[in-house]
Amino acid sequence: MMHSKTYSQINPREELSFDSSLFQDLDKSITGEEYKQHILALVSNVVQDRFRNISPKQKIKPFKDRITFACPYCGDSTQNHYKKRGNIILSGKYKNYFKCFNCGMFKRVDLFFKDYNTDLNLDVINYISNNLEDFSNSIGETINSSVLFDIDNIEKCAIDRQELKNRFNLIEVKESSVLPWLQNRLQFKQENFLYNPLKNYLVILNLTPNKKIIGLQKRTLKPKKGEPIYMTYNI
Repeated sequence: MMHSKTYSQINPREELSFDSSLFQDLDKSITGEEYKQHILALVSNVVQDRFRNISPKQKIKPFKDRITFACPYCGDSTQNHYKKRGNIILSGKYKNYFKCFNCGMFKRVDLFFKDYNTDLNLDVINYISNNLEDFSNSIGETINSSVLFDIDNIEKCAIDRQELKNRFNLIEVKESSVLPWLQNRLQFKQENFLYNPLKNYLVILNLTPNKKIIGLQKRTLKPKKGEPIYMTYNI
């Protein structure tokens, strides 16, 4: 049956010969609100299955421009079950993409549901295909900065990792006592972090594809009263 196929089996831009009995279904269109309600129901199924017996993580927060929920890929926060950093974006340039602000997962919404064995109805696929700049071009599983920025010019301005380490007396986290702290927070990509053992602060790196640094965030692990926990620096 046609309705059981996912986008990987149906390319809306191909010229296909359909049986006339399918024309009504193929021409069916839905509104943005109908699409949102359908996605909400599917997300609810995903998080309930992913976070069984963890009621706070099963809660979904719908907003005008996004649907926010606990990320099923990384599990979101292990410290606070109410944290929700997974998002299906409903408006703007990245409309109809999933993005997690904890683990960084970034992919088209149909591929997100495919990962959780959820087929989309054909009218939903048609809605997505009509509301993406290029539905046929799949972006990788993690955000690719070359899609968002002019990487060639950014590479010229970016800072070498060793230069930053030398300047601020930083070491790799694999050599430090902060590594278990990161792992407990499901942060396993050690290249995204550096550590200052003398002043006890973590440096979170924003890297180019060639692993040069274009920005960083300082995370004080034991801040003094009135001292900010985070400080962000852009290059």
